[in-house]
Amino acid sequence: MREKAVVLRKVKDEAELEVLRGAACGSCKGCAESSKKKKLIVWAKDTIGVEVGQLVEIEMEARGVLSATFIMYLFPLIIFILGVIGGFELAPLLGISNVEPFALFAGLLGMGISYLIIYLNNRRFEKSQLYKSKIINIIDKFSK
Repeated sequence: MREKAVVLRKVKDEAELEVLRGAACGSCKGCAESSKKKKLIVWAKDTIGVEVGQLVEIEMEARGVLSATFIMYLFPLIIFILGVIGGFELAPLLGISNVEPFALFAGLLGMGISYLIIYLNNRRFEKSQLYKSKIINIIDKFSK
């Protein structure tokens, strides 16, 4: 996945970038509202020697994007569904007559726990090179 970004600052061999929202981001209703209020700031590996203010192209491997998508969206959804199924199976064994609310609660509890697991592993994800962007091209050398 490639995006355009502006270099905000440099620290050693990394650069802090403000990602310019692309056409795909603009058409997404989930992100369109938040993009007006909040800038997307990322750190990327600088192997080509960029300077503050330059417009650059960054890339993140498709494998990393897909893995991050799975971790943030599919993993909690799968755990939610398993929690609901488990709640339906467990309610009669516990003598709970309101099966549907119990199953919903079990699913929500499982989903909450899955987000807690993601949060607790965040440092490990940040250190992984799989999720790191890298600067691959300087688009505008004079955009200061």
